[in-house]
Amino acid sequence: MTETEQDRFYEKALVIERLSGLAVGHETHRSRAMFTPWTTARLLKKFPVLRITADFSHWVNVCESHLENHEAELAIAIERTIHIHGRVGFPEGPQVPHPAAPEYGTELALFMNWWKRIFTKQADTGKEWATFTAEFGPPSYMPTEPFTKKPVADLWEVNHWMTEYMEAQFKELAKG
Repeated sequence: MTETEQDRFYEKALVIERLSGLAVGHETHRSRAMFTPWTTARLLKKFPVLRITADFSHWVNVCESHLENHEAELAIAIERTIHIHGRVGFPEGPQVPHPAAPEYGTELALFMNWWKRIFTKQADTGKEWATFTAEFGPPSYMPTEPFTKKPVADLWEVNHWMTEYMEAQFKELAKG
């Protein structure tokens, strides 16, 4: 979509949201309008009531980095997040094989920092609850073994681990 088409889409989406009374978080996702930090920031600046579902794994993948040079864009995205898709990505892919794997400790810590900032921002603005969905996906999001296409980890276990890890990390924040 061109920027003009994106603007028309979000203008109409925001009207529908207002008329329906539903809070909608538009996902940050590859091959969509919010596929990068800078395209998302443009939209968030243009539409002050636009909210997102943060799936920063796509940005890490698209930018092929840990987003070190995108703090301003991350800050506005964090401010406007109403839901988190809890998938940990890495510069070469949208999803690590397992977030508990020590070789992805840097990425897990990075995402946990972003998620903590989101939860803290929500708490600071008086929000009484926050939502998070462990969202590790099946093959081909989940890396697979060559030739067999067998997933390198158990998808149920990965999502269960991520959910329990988040609960443990944010138990104190949840107590408020």
